[in-house]
Amino acid sequence: MPELPEVEKFRQILLPLTAAVTKSKVNSSSSSSACTITIACPSPTPPKVFPSQNDIDAINRGGYAVGDVLRKGKVLCIVLKKQTQSAAAERATKRRRTNGDTDSCNITGNEPTIYLSLHMGMTGRISSPGNVPSLESLSECDEYPPPHTHMIIKSTESEACFSDPRRFGSASVFGVWCEGGDLIPSFKDLAPDALESSAGYSCANDVSKMGRKIAEQLSNQRRGIKAVLLDQRAVVSGVGNWVADEILYRSKLHPDQSFLNVQESQRVVGE
Repeated sequence: MPELPEVEKFRQILLPLTAAVTKSKVNSSSSSSACTITIACPSPTPPKVFPSQNDIDAINRGGYAVGDVLRKGKVLCIVLKKQTQSAAAERATKRRRTNGDTDSCNITGNEPTIYLSLHMGMTGRISSPGNVPSLESLSECDEYPPPHTHMIIKSTESEACFSDPRRFGSASVFGVWCEGGDLIPSFKDLAPDALESSAGYSCANDVSKMGRKIAEQLSNQRRGIKAVLLDQRAVVSGVGNWVADEILYRSKLHPDQSFLNVQESQRVVGE
């Protein structure tokens, strides 16, 4: 299963999809449609949560561009921003902004923002024509798009796809009518991101506060420390099997050890 390091790499593969938006802003003479994306979902799609064809058609008609690519834990979120809006759509937006609506179904193509969230499942991966991460089961196959591709996202400047041989991955879309008023729905139940809690990512003061809080949460847990680390909603998100094993090995702690003291918790946070 892809863990935080792999999913962060996938996020970076998706980032070039935002390049067309940046170039469009720099070159004011370019049309707003030049940076819009199209999405295709070759069948069969994964049996878990996945956008309907109606949702995909609405996004393609709506004229959306990739504004950003975010990650929390093992979940990716592609932020789609509408480039043009009709008068009727503007009136609908004004009505729904007062309620701060976020809708996980019935995408209309009029929403100012759409969140496209991706979870890799067991074997999901993100690829682009110039970057095809390998899977052990497909180690000799580096073609693009890879086998078992379920979603292809194209802009004028870039292209990327989501593939998943075992089909345990998922994708969900959320229409947002209120700018800045909502947490990303697929992120809200996750614990703080493990990378953002690290010293190499945040400023020293933030890390110190976050580290103390995480150490307190790790202390005196009834469950084994590995089970706590693997629980994406407990203390931190993004840690999976091999990352947890590495952290505990370097911290000199048994995976089943519970009721950690302060010093032991601080060692885990330090790793």
